[in-house]
Amino acid sequence: MNRLFNEDKSHVPLAEIKANDSQYLSDFENGRVAMIPQGEWLFDMLMKDAQAGKTDVNWDVAPLPVPEGVEAGTTWGATQFAAIPGDSKHVEEAYEFLEYLCGDGGASVLPKFGILPSYSSEAGEDAFKEAIGKDSAVEVVFNAKRLPEAPAYDKYNDLIDAFTENAELYLYGEKGIDETMANFEAQREQIMSK
Repeated sequence: MNRLFNEDKSHVPLAEIKANDSQYLSDFENGRVAMIPQGEWLFDMLMKDAQAGKTDVNWDVAPLPVPEGVEAGTTWGATQFAAIPGDSKHVEEAYEFLEYLCGDGGASVLPKFGILPSYSSEAGEDAFKEAIGKDSAVEVVFNAKRLPEAPAYDKYNDLIDAFTENAELYLYGEKGIDETMANFEAQREQIMSK
C-alpha cells in the first residue's frame, strides 16, 4: 500500500479516501477509478444507477489476484446472517420465511437483484446471470473460495483498530515500517493476552 499511496502514487491518496469514503462508487462510475475490490452488493448498486441514468460505465468482474501457493479464485468475504429474534411474536412464520430465504426460493429470487444467496442452485446462477448480464460475474461469484473477512473472535475489532491506527501512521509517513510493526505487535500481544 505504501508503494501505491506514496511511491508511485497510482492509488487515490489515503487522506482523500478517508475524507470521501462513500465516494468510491461515483469515482468508479465516472471513470476516475479503474478497479475496485468489492462484493456482489456492488452489482445491484451499478444496475440501479444505470437504470436511473446516473452512469453508463462499462464494467466487468474479475477474481482477486492471489499470492503464489494460494488456490485461484480464493477471496475474502463476510456472511450475512438471518435469524429469528428471541422476542418474535411470529416465530413459526419467521421460521417459514427463513426456510424460503435460505433454500430454493431465495436461491432463485435473490440473484435477480444481484444478491448472492446462501444456497446455490442452477436456477439461481441463471437468474444471477440474467440480472447482471455478465458471464464473468457468475463464474467469479459462484465459484469463489471464500475465506472469512472477519473471523469469529471476540477481540477481532480491537485488533483491527490497533492495526488501522498503526498502518495509517505508516502510510501517512509519520512512522517507519519497523517501528510500525513493532508497535502493532506489542499492541496485538497486549490485546490477545487480556
